[in-house]
Order: sequence, then structure tokens, then C-alpha cells
Amino acid sequence: MLSKIVFGCLFLSTIAYGQDFQEDQTALDVGIGVFRSADKGLSETKMLSIGKQETLLGPLKSRYSAGFWLDNTRDGRKSSGFVGAQLGFEVANNGWVGGLFSGPTVISTPDVLLGGRFQFMDTINYGLQDKSGNYIGLFYRHFSSAGLEMPNTGRDILGIEIRF
Repeated sequence: MLSKIVFGCLFLSTIAYGQDFQEDQTALDVGIGVFRSADKGLSETKMLSIGKQETLLGPLKSRYSAGFWLDNTRDGRKSSGFVGAQLGFEVANNGWVGGLFSGPTVISTPDVLLGGRFQFMDTINYGLQDKSGNYIGLFYRHFSSAGLEMPNTGRDILGIEIRF
């Protein structure tokens, strides 16, 4: 029963929003770190990633990303590379696009914020897309192990995403 409801929602959303979606896009993300502590500045972490976004069914999308962040605080936090895959939904209306994605990610260097190599990457994005499929928007990205590895403080990034 639940699978029929999920399929029905996906089918209806495909009909409602299908005309606003591009098939595949290459994404370039540039971001800066955001921390929960007042003594940490925004410029201490910088992130760059490149990826591919594909349409699976209407608003259902998959994303594949590879990138790195540079962290210059030297208080147990380290720079790291990452590779991840995400599944999520992205809806468009009159050029405005919003999305929510989550999926497994592997990082190269655990540190005091991310205790293990296996992490999850969650992304929220919001931006504008022209009729040619070019997109520019903002994103919030969170890396954490969901409690599978300790420490699990997480790493948060705000940034700009460009897709074409």
C-alpha cells in the first residue's frame, strides 16, 4: 500500500512539474564553512566540488559529487577530499528551483568534526534556472556520520552552485 502511495505522489508530481526540468546537468559548487562556535570565522573552511545531476523521474533526481575542502584552523580539523552520491527531490516553478538531497559520502581524512571516512552528505538548494537549463543558486550542505562514527559534530558549508 505504501509503495502505491509513493508511486502515485511521484507520478502526480511528474505531471505537475515535468515541463520545468532539465535532464542532466553538470554542477560546480563553491562554498565557505559555517561553524556553531562564535570563535570560528566563515573564511576558515573553503570547499570546491564538481558533479553531475540526473533526472530519474520528474522531480526525483540523483547527484554524484567529488570535491574537497581546505581547513586552515589547525585545531584538529583537517582538509579532506570527498566523493558522494545523493538522491533527492528538486521542484521548479517559473524559473525558481528548490531541492533537498541526501546520500552516502566517503571522505579522505577524518578529523575532530568527522570521526570516520564514511559520512552522509545532506544538501538544500534554492536558485534560478533559465529556459536553457542554466542554473545559479545557493546551497547549504551538511556532512555527518549520523552517529555511526565518533566524533560526529558535523561540517556545514554555505555556497554558490552553478549548473549547466
